Amino acid sequence: MKKILIFILIIQSFALSKEYFTEGKIKYFLKNKNPYVNSIIIEKDIYEGKLKYYQGFFNTKLGGKFENKEYPVTEGRYRSLYLEKPTFQSADFLLGYRKAIGVQEYNNIKTGEKGEIIFGVKLPIINFIKQIDKRRVSLLNTKIKLTQIDFEILDKLRKLYLKIIENYYQILYAKEVLKLEESLLKKAEKRYFFIKRKVKEGSLPKILLIEAKQNILKRKERVLKAKNQYFVKLNEFLKYLNISQNEFLKHFSLPNLPKVKNENFNEDELYKVALKNNLKLKVLNNKKERIQNKLKFVNTLKYPDIKLSAYVVNDFKYAQGYKFSLDFSFYPINNKYLGKKVELSKKLIKLESEKEKVKIELKTKISNLLNKLDTIKQNLKISLENINLLKSIESAEIKKFKIGLSDLFYVNQREIYTLKGMKDYLKYKAEYHITYKKLMLEIYPDEFRKW
Repeated sequence: MKKILIFILIIQSFALSKEYFTEGKIKYFLKNKNPYVNSIIIEKDIYEGKLKYYQGFFNTKLGGKFENKEYPVTEGRYRSLYLEKPTFQSADFLLGYRKAIGVQEYNNIKTGEKGEIIFGVKLPIINFIKQIDKRRVSLLNTKIKLTQIDFEILDKLRKLYLKIIENYYQILYAKEVLKLEESLLKKAEKRYFFIKRKVKEGSLPKILLIEAKQNILKRKERVLKAKNQYFVKLNEFLKYLNISQNEFLKHFSLPNLPKVKNENFNEDELYKVALKNNLKLKVLNNKKERIQNKLKFVNTLKYPDIKLSAYVVNDFKYAQGYKFSLDFSFYPINNKYLGKKVELSKKLIKLESEKEKVKIELKTKISNLLNKLDTIKQNLKISLENINLLKSIESAEIKKFKIGLSDLFYVNQREIYTLKGMKDYLKYKAEYHITYKKLMLEIYPDEFRKW
């Protein structure tokens, strides 16, 4: 019976235990339903709609016309039904049926009583030869823009994640600071009972009891302040996860700040990888490709605008026939072409300058982050040595107080100094993890595609 009871207690303890909320669990809350994530990724849906719109330029069109007229002097009837198919190669094809009887108002078409089948093609010569036109540029550039949107979304998600990570480590820091403040309060409460006993024994004056009580009140204020800072940071963090404080605390508890890994980095190697993965450079390359497509189309404007149209008809009563036409126009002074070419050429030059700027800034950022990590590691080492010294001095001050060679003021100051040293150490730890994550997100931004 005793064994069964122990087993039930163990099962209950597992059921009631909370799960540690580690950094790796953040991603499970950053799904599409999260408003912070959705407001970023919905940009792609918008452009997919835009892509579908431009794809519509190449859709087959069904059209027709019905016309009946009876004027005082003339009368006529016109019926038509046709299919138009624009193609990616700039040619537009037409296949249809028409019947025109009597006098037509806008054309001189006349067919037999059964009508005729018509097949035609419209061909802008220069666009066909160069294999580029306005419709194709719009579609190609929207597809490229869609890829660019992927990179921009990834970069925004990366920045969002970094902001959340900063909040996460600030919470862990605030949690450990709260624990330190609570331990400082316990020291004061423990000392109060020690002084109370000594006052009863007559070895210490009563005034010390009042000072000890006052010290407890001050430390309670410090605990309340630390608790408030902790919950402010917690709420700031939880808003990004879209979960309430009660729900979070019901299922999770926060771990201590993780240990700092002793890693060595090669700056040149990191820069090479970061350069290859840099999202800003990928966006700029996409912009360059879009401008080059526009420039390819603009270069067709320097040629005459020649449009060829050809139609073949087969009348059910009469014989076959055809129509051939050639339209031609040309600007002797073509400022439209010259101006647009200069604009797009300068944009390409500007893009190259922006790419070089991104490379310089990336190299500087990686160098600064590595220097910061190295500095923090040195500060952590110094902080640990300082904490050991502060603890030794504090311990000596407490011993002096117990034998009457020191007073409560100095003991209190020593404990505060020790606490400050420990807070500095924790601050460096949190700062190291945040800086490390910033470095990793500069080098490997693609890891967030799994979202």
